[in-house]
Amino acid sequence: VWVLLVAVVAASTLVASNAWAGQLPALQARVEQLARGFPGTIGVYARNLETGDEVGVNANELFPMASVYKVAIMVQVFRDAEAGRLSLDDRIEIGEAHRRLGSGLLTYMSPGLRPTVRDLVLLMIAISDNEATDILLERVGAANVTATLRALGLEDIRVDRPTAGLIGDWLTYAHEDFREKSPGFLLGNDRFF
Repeated sequence: VWVLLVAVVAASTLVASNAWAGQLPALQARVEQLARGFPGTIGVYARNLETGDEVGVNANELFPMASVYKVAIMVQVFRDAEAGRLSLDDRIEIGEAHRRLGSGLLTYMSPGLRPTVRDLVLLMIAISDNEATDILLERVGAANVTATLRALGLEDIRVDRPTAGLIGDWLTYAHEDFREKSPGFLLGNDRFF
């Protein structure tokens, strides 16, 4: 996995370097070779914005975005703030119902905490906090995030559910015992975590 990650970073860096312009076929072949050795399906794409040179494997395939979708939620939060539909200084009380699996710190904090919308955006982007993400997504609305993506010309990306749903799907694939379990149950059960 690390070799593939290094190859992807190297591909991005090398495509950005004009010195590699004549060696793009070799770079493309190496990325393809690494992708074939990966035990799954991956997508890789790198483009030099100055020259337009590209390398890729499954570059036009659709993949789940995972935490990348948090950027689109942030954009919607800032658009809503700019339009006066919310304030970045609004405070949101966090309770047990907000608990989420996965990354972040809010899940481990005591109920009753009242961070600002700005604080939640910071947690969502800086440490990929899933609880902050789902609170913000509920606040701005998934349909609104997707509509903004469409307005920006991003037709093949959608935000249609919170991280709780995304993680639930992943857990269901991982093991049938995870089906229909609440985040609170899973977090509190040492059989699972």
